[in-house]
Amino acid sequence: MRTKKLLFLLIILLISNGIAFAIDDSSNQKMKITKRVLSDDEFLELKSKMGAYEEGVNYNVKINGFGTGLIPPKPEQLARMKTEAIMVDNMLFDSEDIPISHDNSATKWFPPIGHQGSEGSCVAWAAGYYNKTFQEAMEHDWDLSACAWENGWTGYPSAAYQDKIFSPDFIYHQINDGVDGGAYYSDAMDLLYGVGCCTWNKMPYSMSDHTSWPSETAWRQAPLYRSGTSHNYVNVTNDTNIGNLKQFLANYNNAIIAIDANYYPSLTSNDLWTSD
Repeated sequence: MRTKKLLFLLIILLISNGIAFAIDDSSNQKMKITKRVLSDDEFLELKSKMGAYEEGVNYNVKINGFGTGLIPPKPEQLARMKTEAIMVDNMLFDSEDIPISHDNSATKWFPPIGHQGSEGSCVAWAAGYYNKTFQEAMEHDWDLSACAWENGWTGYPSAAYQDKIFSPDFIYHQINDGVDGGAYYSDAMDLLYGVGCCTWNKMPYSMSDHTSWPSETAWRQAPLYRSGTSHNYVNVTNDTNIGNLKQFLANYNNAIIAIDANYYPSLTSNDLWTSD
């Protein structure tokens, strides 16, 4: 078995006065970071911004028939964050030359835009299908530029590339508590860190199946694709932090953002997403 790989995993949580995102300093990017344990006040502030999970609420709200699925953290997740979360104070890059614009989805490593259908698996799609696929494709120099999403609503990535695209169901079925009610980011990140993830061909996605356990071949493959760390946060509340985020993106890292899907119908191609 290969040794545990050190990959970069990035997550953004939108909060009212800024953005918090988690980074993995075991990335091969040329940077230095300083970090520390979250203070009590920082934890309470983060907790207040993320909201509280309510028993009995299905967080897979359907918007025009499409699934959503991001849930607030549960008490046990907050307890882990309290003891395990790390705050990054500063990031220093070898190059501070930030380009005017940058688009990771235009690279050969980014998978085709897929379709989660009505299932509340958005977290697993963001962390697994998109970000994990991009990370591994970049590390192994897999060219996904000819891969396409086929068959629309109930579709799949091109068959020839399914051994290089990562399975959202491998993640979602292990973190949704057996119900299609959504999931929380930290659970997906913990799974990628502790277990890893299998490719699409080992566990194809199905929006009508929320509970099937991964096969033995999927389990055997997953540890080959573990991430390097979890639960590191940065508050993006000033120009320096925003510059750091831009530099991270320009260094071929992705940001996973949480948005309110109720705004979709009122947006046009002329509109911009903001942290509001």
